[in-house]
Amino acid sequence: MLKKDKLGRFVKGNHPSTEFRKGQIPIRKGVKLTEEEIRKRTETRRENGWFKNLTETIKKMRKPHKSHPPRSEEHKKNLSLNHRKYNTEESKRKVSLSLRGINLGKTFEERFGEDEAKKIKEKMRKNHKGMLGRHHKKESREKIGKSRLGDKNPAKKPEVKEKIRQARLKQILPIKDTSIEIKIQNFLKQLGIEFVTHFYIKEIEHKYRCDIFIPIINLVIECDGDYWHANPQVYSEEILNEKQKWKRKMDELRTKELIENGYKVVRLWGSEVRRMNINDFENKINYGKI
Repeated sequence: MLKKDKLGRFVKGNHPSTEFRKGQIPIRKGVKLTEEEIRKRTETRRENGWFKNLTETIKKMRKPHKSHPPRSEEHKKNLSLNHRKYNTEESKRKVSLSLRGINLGKTFEERFGEDEAKKIKEKMRKNHKGMLGRHHKKESREKIGKSRLGDKNPAKKPEVKEKIRQARLKQILPIKDTSIEIKIQNFLKQLGIEFVTHFYIKEIEHKYRCDIFIPIINLVIECDGDYWHANPQVYSEEILNEKQKWKRKMDELRTKELIENGYKVVRLWGSEVRRMNINDFENKINYGKI
């Protein structure tokens, strides 16, 4: 009978595995066997070699695996030295700090000593392949040299600025038309008036792309949002931010420059376009009288 303590744990030397090795069968919970039945079952298993096979299996499990050959004396000695080296109080303290996320931030010299650190750095320098056989061109080297001398922003150079400006001229901006621009474009289509969107006007000092241009009458139509272009009927001068002030100033300058260069200009506010019909628009641009 297997003995257990008050907590239901097996008493030392009375575990089921121990009973198996002794040739006895543990009594499972809910199954009551007489001593004669236990004896017969044990004898039957002994005759069938059940205990012998179990013992051999345990011996095989205790043998070292083929992939892990026995350690040599030198290997054991090295393991012992490493254990002594890293199992110090200082090492334990460092591990504890690192586990808590505290970075000690030691240099190579502090970790390995000056001589060893010098060797490691030299080895790293030799192994560093850089651009893997590739080299910068002479022009690239000159640019890198100039940038290191202080000119770190080549985009400020006049020739670079001009290149950027020419590249921007080829871009179609904005990519998506606003709702008020689309409404005015639809009015023009219904009236059969030919127009160009985002036409670049370069004759004036403050060059820019207008919203809509009608070549036949040399008319520029600007569809200005109330907020971004600071509609004076909605926003007073006192409450404008820097962006709105700049926009209002630029709109006034460009309108003046366009008129001086022979363009006609019609500025439509967003709130005005939203309540406008096609007749209102036709009267606004005064197309029949131009």
